[in-house]
Amino acid sequence: MRPGGYTKASAQAKMEEETLKKSYGSAKRELSRIREEAVRRKQTAARAQKKRFKRGLAPKDSDAKTKVDMAQLSGKDGQAGRLVRQMEERVRTRT
Repeated sequence: MRPGGYTKASAQAKMEEETLKKSYGSAKRELSRIREEAVRRKQTAARAQKKRFKRGLAPKDSDAKTKVDMAQLSGKDGQAGRLVRQMEERVRTRT
C-alpha cells in the first residue's frame, strides 16, 4: 500500500523498481570485479609457489638454489596465498 492516488503510487513503484535495478547492476559489477581480482591473485600465488621449488634448476646452479632457500625463509612467499584466501572469502560473502 502506498499513500496517494494511483498515479502517485505508480510513479513511486516505478522509481523503486529503477533503484533496485541500479543497485542490482552495481552489485553484479562489483562481484564480477572481485572474481576477476581473485583469479588474478590465484595466478600470482601459483607463480610464487612455482618459484619456491628447485625443480627445473640446473643441478650446479647454487645461486638459484640459494635464492629459493632465502625466499622460503623470509615468509614473503605465503602472502600471495593469504591474499587469495581473502578474495575467496569476499566472493563467498557477496554471493
